[in-house]
Amino acid sequence: MIDAIVGSGASRRSASRRFGVSEASAIKWVQRHERVGDRFCAGTGGHRPSKVNPERDWLLGQLAAEPDITLAALSAIARRQ
Repeated sequence: MIDAIVGSGASRRSASRRFGVSEASAIKWVQRHERVGDRFCAGTGGHRPSKVNPERDWLLGQLAAEPDITLAALSAIARRQ
């Protein structure tokens, strides 16, 4: 879509219809391309710490002891502790 707008001179509105995205997305993608110079996703939201980090060592220990353990079995072990 960026090539259609920047390279071919299509309007953001017509390119958004052609590629099935919102006009706002077309505008934002081209603005980011012009500002940053890349086509990568800008991401959304802020940094969210992993919910698994506090239990990482425990989880890795369980997986080392029983590599094919199921999520249900892990939940049962966690409830008992």
